[in-house]
Amino acid sequence: GGENCSRAGRRVRHVGIGRDDADAACLGLLQGRGEGVLVGRAQHDGVVALLDRLIDEGVQRVGGGTVRTLEQVESLAKMKASFAVSPHSDERIIKRCVELNLPVTPGTLTPSEMVRAMQWGATSAKVFPINSVGGLSYVKYVLEPLPDIPLVVSGGVTPEEVQKYLDLGCVGVCMGGALWDEKITASGDIALMNEYAKNALARM
Repeated sequence: GGENCSRAGRRVRHVGIGRDDADAACLGLLQGRGEGVLVGRAQHDGVVALLDRLIDEGVQRVGGGTVRTLEQVESLAKMKASFAVSPHSDERIIKRCVELNLPVTPGTLTPSEMVRAMQWGATSAKVFPINSVGGLSYVKYVLEPLPDIPLVVSGGVTPEEVQKYLDLGCVGVCMGGALWDEKITASGDIALMNEYAKNALARM
């Protein structure tokens, strides 16, 4: 499961990323998967409502993504979300998450940003978009001098690359588009969405 976005230092298989226009796909990914993780875009009211409902229904390790404001942090903490993920590093957001005991993974790119985010109290540091900055090669060279940084990668990761990133030392791998097909998602067919996601996960 994708537990590492909520707990540092524990390896994960995947983090499913649910977009604001893919509520059905999110539910399809999680259906029958007790260890599944959903990251929704927390700046949209519809996603916040979806996250709240999933938590109420007992889905484990549900967190909010694209967290950019303190208000979103407060909202996630109130609904007892398991973690928060940001596309950037904001000292205020990270430290507020720490105060609220909400594990947070901010977006970083350079080694300096990664180290600074961890100094502010981040649970792990996310590199996004990883496929645009060198992919596996980038991670290899960053972690050589910084092996203690709990690194999460996101952006264009394929199922076949997941284990390679983990072998390099990453503690988390996020996937979104690789887990579903837009046409299938638009159809609203939960069974097909589940099947597509399972086929993707089987290629890890």
